[in-house]
Amino acid sequence: DLQRSMDFFGAVFDWEIQQVDDAYAMIDTGVMPILSLWQINDAPMPLGVCHYVQSDDCEADAARAVAMGGKIVLERSEVPGSGAWTDTLDPWGNELAFWQAETPGTPQLTGSGTNALSWVELASADYGRAANYYAQMVGWQFEAVEGMDDYGVDTSNIPGLGLVGGERGSRLKGMTDYFTTGDIHTACAAIEAN
Repeated sequence: DLQRSMDFFGAVFDWEIQQVDDAYAMIDTGVMPILSLWQINDAPMPLGVCHYVQSDDCEADAARAVAMGGKIVLERSEVPGSGAWTDTLDPWGNELAFWQAETPGTPQLTGSGTNALSWVELASADYGRAANYYAQMVGWQFEAVEGMDDYGVDTSNIPGLGLVGGERGSRLKGMTDYFTTGDIHTACAAIEAN
């Protein structure tokens, strides 16, 4: 329900949300990356959080994902005037799409930056294999965190990335996004009120 999602996120976060068609809205937090909401009715993708990474060839990247144990959820799909993308799942069920832009560029952001995406966490029961998968697929280099078994970070990206492995990683499903807030209690109250 796109309208319900726009109402909820618009009330909870200081985001600029612009509906671009009946099923899609773009979100400008003021800080890259841009976000979106998509009302999915008949598409084969799972409901939840999907991250897109830049790609020179979305079909070739999807084929590499399959060769490394992932699977293609949606074959190449065109966005007229913008580009094309493929949607994949890694071997642990994390959704990752490859975006092949038609023309390079960075959008002009005007949002406040108050509630920007600040951290993304991936989960896998097999930390070593997942770290290798993402290093080869998209160049993410996870470094172990001292004192934390099966947890690594890649702070060379914005937002930063975390990889949860082992028993905890086997219990988590999909990716988790963290957003900046000035007051977590106020944010929680807004979530519950809406």
